[in-house]
Amino acid sequence: MFQYRPKTLIPHDLEIDFLDVGQGDAILIITPAGKNILIDGGPDTTVIKKLNIFLKNKSQIIDLMILTHPHADHINGLIEVLKYYSVKKVIATTVNYQNGSWHYFLEEIAKERIPLSQINTPENVLLETNCNFNILAPLNPLFLETQKKLNNTSIVGRLDCQGLKVLFTGDAEKELETALLKAYPPAELQAMILKVGHHGSATASTLQFLQAVNPQTAIIEVGNGNKYGFPIPITLSKLQKIGATIYRTDLNGDIQIINKNRLKVEIKAWGQVGD
Repeated sequence: MFQYRPKTLIPHDLEIDFLDVGQGDAILIITPAGKNILIDGGPDTTVIKKLNIFLKNKSQIIDLMILTHPHADHINGLIEVLKYYSVKKVIATTVNYQNGSWHYFLEEIAKERIPLSQINTPENVLLETNCNFNILAPLNPLFLETQKKLNNTSIVGRLDCQGLKVLFTGDAEKELETALLKAYPPAELQAMILKVGHHGSATASTLQFLQAVNPQTAIIEVGNGNKYGFPIPITLSKLQKIGATIYRTDLNGDIQIINKNRLKVEIKAWGQVGD
């Protein structure tokens, strides 16, 4: 049971919290300088409860919000965050998606006059000194516009901070993984920690992609007892084959990673949140 979070951290530690929000993604990054980065928000208001736990000093500021793609299990919680937190900047793609949540998301951003960067090509986002978020996908406007699966319009980015590399894949499926393998040399994809694509489904995590990333740790954000049966056994088998240690929010609850000033990476699983 989740009872507390650490009261103190060594100054200038990088913290990454993979939040247990049910069947969906929500990831909080707290940079060494104290900036709050939120990648996706899960399917409902659960993310608000989690932010109240994990944000330092009860902060009400999200310095950067990143929406990987506008499926409900990624965007709905972000709409709630826009209502209750001071969001300084938003990054999303230029995908043309006819959906109420997507339109409401854009309306909330406009209403609050939040700067919005809609991207359709790779770009490097400087978070602070020695801390970058390198957006690897979308690859180009044509690739974004021709994708039949919204999952393959996901923002894929690698955090490179304090010497730690973490690859965030949204719901990228096999087609996008293949495109990334063609577009980048292995060194650009390698990461110590991988946020596994599409909740560990059969449509993602090809062995070739996993071997290129070569993570020591794999994080799967997935709902307990979800109706899809995620993560599927073959994905787990492939992760085990490459030697990755697997953490899952359905089994481990909130998963916290602390990079202790380049000296040591600590991973803590806080268990399911109690009432």
